[in-house]
Amino acid sequence: MSPVETQTPSTRLIPSKTQLLPSNNVSNYKRRDIVLSLVGDSMVTQVVRIPDLSQAIATPHPQTQDSSSLRNPHISTSEDTQQSISGLESPAAKPPLEQRGSLLLLFSFVTIALSSGLVYGWPTLARSLIKNEHSTLTESQLGLIYTMGSWSTQGGRFFAGLARDWISGTRTTACVCLLATLGGTLGIAFCSENDIAGLAISMLCIGIGSGAFFCIQPVAGLFPLKRQGSILSSFSGVFQISGSIFLLLIAISADRRKSFGSFAVVLGLLLLVAFRMLPKEHFVKWEENKVANTEHLRDNDIEDHASVASTNGTTECNTSMKMANVFDQIKSWEYFLLLLWFSIQVIPLQYYVATIGFQLERKGDDDGIYTSLFSILYASSAIVSPLIGRFADSAGLGIAQGVGTILCSISLIFLGLESIPLKAHVFGLCCYDVGRMMVFGMFFTNIGKRFGYKNYGTLAGTGLIVSAIGSLIQYPLISLAARGNDSLVNFVSGSALAGLGLPYCFWLWRREYAEKKMRESIEESKS
Repeated sequence: MSPVETQTPSTRLIPSKTQLLPSNNVSNYKRRDIVLSLVGDSMVTQVVRIPDLSQAIATPHPQTQDSSSLRNPHISTSEDTQQSISGLESPAAKPPLEQRGSLLLLFSFVTIALSSGLVYGWPTLARSLIKNEHSTLTESQLGLIYTMGSWSTQGGRFFAGLARDWISGTRTTACVCLLATLGGTLGIAFCSENDIAGLAISMLCIGIGSGAFFCIQPVAGLFPLKRQGSILSSFSGVFQISGSIFLLLIAISADRRKSFGSFAVVLGLLLLVAFRMLPKEHFVKWEENKVANTEHLRDNDIEDHASVASTNGTTECNTSMKMANVFDQIKSWEYFLLLLWFSIQVIPLQYYVATIGFQLERKGDDDGIYTSLFSILYASSAIVSPLIGRFADSAGLGIAQGVGTILCSISLIFLGLESIPLKAHVFGLCCYDVGRMMVFGMFFTNIGKRFGYKNYGTLAGTGLIVSAIGSLIQYPLISLAARGNDSLVNFVSGSALAGLGLPYCFWLWRREYAEKKMRESIEESKS
């Protein structure tokens, strides 16, 4: 064996034939670690988290190290090495967040289901205000209230994403968002049925509270890359479940003080749990590198640019590796096209929710059964969200986004048909609910899988604030529909979705296909 090469105290002592973690990984450690590299029949690299030790030490395998290396004060003995490795194998050596990964995922689902998409239960609440409480508000005024809530749902998440990434971290931002939802719920519980300002402010606060969705979405990065599409799509499905909360509360009691007031207590308890469970800054991932047969911990790993090893021994990496910072990502052509596609989709989708109640009533839904059915189907579409995620993981984002675009287009065109019976519109409602979930789910999945999680809140939030500004166009569309031009608006909106959205989906599919072929070519050359 060649002698140990002594370097300055600030550098590592590297024996021959000993591999250390790549420098870009080591630089990510925020605590002082020991890196033990063992050579022999196999290479094993471990990280021992020991405070107050500033220098990483490398040692050869006990079978290959000689007596001189054992006497070197800078190199650990085989006994020390075995103790260090046994310490790593104990569950206590793993970070707390990894041990709680499944629990955090469950909490994320509950939080999204109870708080993130409440605004989209507006059709049921609006009908209850008119039918049960005899509100004198007009359709245009009710549409304005919904526009305030839907705008803050989109735009509020932008500010929540920025706060999470750059200012206050995960825990504080999520708790502030839940507090806003709590305040908005209390506002709806106690304001008058004719108080347009009170209802609008309450819906605005509830929309701002949906920012908690952004704070907990990156928990998906704690899991393998091949599962992230399914998890993020499931989040979007659970988001739609929250759209049925208003329907459930009104079914429990038509007295808003009782139903919404009790729900505010539930949100208060959820706020306390969030403060206790969520990490102060970001999530931490314990990652096993299959290629080098190493195991190491990276702080804030899921939000870094580094590539990660997949279970089949290949290296999966995000597009963000090719970009220096978040500004390069925002200025990229791919992000611009994604943002344009999403913004175009959102305008008719928001208009649909605001007008579906009175459009169905004009078609014969006098007792509101189909309006309630819309909320039920909206929530029930969450059942297929894991399947949508798997479909996106296998078929690719381009195809999945294209299917979502087509479904949304069909739902609007179908709603504009006057000759079909009321029962047939159930098909259009199903197309809308599944299509909407795919549009939003694929937008978030696209950012996570192709741009990474380091700037996830900023990138997704930017998309939402831009789409929120564009979605203000929905109010003129709502006014046109309220004056009897709903069929025309439906046809134009549905045609615009397909005509402007599908070319981008085709471009993305071609890009993914080319990248897949390139990876296959690289793997063949290595083999």
